[in-house]
Amino acid sequence: MKKVPLRYVKEGDVLAIDLYTEDFLLLLNRGTRLSSPLLALIEKRDIRELYIEDEYTDDVLYNPIIEHRGRKELHREIYRVLFNYLSQEEISSKFNSIDLGREFEHIARTLLNYIAPKPQILHSFHDLHQFDHSMFQHSLNVGILSGVIGVELGLAKNELVELMVGAMLFDIGMTRLPRQVLTKKGRLSLIERMVVQRHAEIGFKLLVRQRNISEMSALCALYHHERLDGGGYPNRLSDQSIHLYPRIVAVADVFDALTAKRHYRDSYTAHEAVEYLYAAGGSMFDVEIIKAFLRCVSIYPPGSRVQLNNGLSAVVVKGFSDYPLRPLVRIIEDKKGKILPTPIDVDLRIHKNITIVKS
Repeated sequence: MKKVPLRYVKEGDVLAIDLYTEDFLLLLNRGTRLSSPLLALIEKRDIRELYIEDEYTDDVLYNPIIEHRGRKELHREIYRVLFNYLSQEEISSKFNSIDLGREFEHIARTLLNYIAPKPQILHSFHDLHQFDHSMFQHSLNVGILSGVIGVELGLAKNELVELMVGAMLFDIGMTRLPRQVLTKKGRLSLIERMVVQRHAEIGFKLLVRQRNISEMSALCALYHHERLDGGGYPNRLSDQSIHLYPRIVAVADVFDALTAKRHYRDSYTAHEAVEYLYAAGGSMFDVEIIKAFLRCVSIYPPGSRVQLNNGLSAVVVKGFSDYPLRPLVRIIEDKKGKILPTPIDVDLRIHKNITIVKS
């Protein structure tokens, strides 16, 4: 199979995997032959890419970090917990507040069951942005990516849970900011930017007063906008004075934000987002954390189409954790777009003169 942008999918193409809606409901079954009305329906759902059956890449497998059913349950759980928490805050309930720490610890441990097995980590995070980028979705994504990095760095299980709880709640301070500022379409004024920056301290204060949330978890909210060169906020910390957890969350947050579509810009490709992180590595972000991230998450998932520096297009067959930017690719067309009689597999780890220039 291969991953194809929707604009290049043709009538008669066959779905290689089940297709789900943004509510995680099954939309079309694997094996469905696509017609013009179905393609119009898919476009209306704002689904931008499809995995399509292809005789030249039938050995390429799709392996998401979390299956849709599991993602649906986790998404609902985060929504339920945060909605209940925010509702209780608004009405100043005299009853015992929801145990945010215990609830998110349970979610974190459930996530760990998905991402801890090393072989599952490598494949595809690209299903993270198949749909919307709500606060709940972003919380789950940053929790997943932070956990993946933590596993790669060798953190103990209790540390991973602590990290992931903080990673999923790092932006909770945003819920206390004026809605008109958060939803503003245009450029924020200096005063509005200062208001938004308050979310880090607000989030920390919200979390430290919660039962069963450690101060280390709460630091993810306070310090995720600190930068190694001291140019971040709120305390302008630098280097190792920034705790490890928020340094991890900073990388996960920026990568997830860049690869999500916004109303004011299109999404970055994974390749572009990694280039951004590397360019800022050492000054803004921890280079060792970026390297750990690349070792465990495939930038070019199996089935994705890439452009090579020799002018040829190829489909990614397999990624390698030790060479994340140099996967095994399969060339199936010549430079004129004509199908080759025999596809050619090229291991970019060996053929170092060939590089990926676009994905």
